[in-house]
Amino acid sequence: MEENRSVLKKGNGFGITSMVLGIITWVLFWIPFIGQLLPILAVVFGIIGFKHEGKGMAIAGFVLGLVSLIFQILGFILLFSVI
Repeated sequence: MEENRSVLKKGNGFGITSMVLGIITWVLFWIPFIGQLLPILAVVFGIIGFKHEGKGMAIAGFVLGLVSLIFQILGFILLFSVI
């Protein structure tokens, strides 16, 4: 009898997490605290995913999180410079 052997492929969990958080960041950027926490997590998971597992999704999540974080910082600077 033949045995069915499944070959488990190592996934990119941190990269996927980073990309999903990066996308969610762009949707929920207007909610206080969540909008500031998610891009930081996306960047951290992107760095971990890039170093350990793979590149594509980790880079996408890193870039989405970083750009969102930069826009939020610029928004706060503009907001408080007007007041």
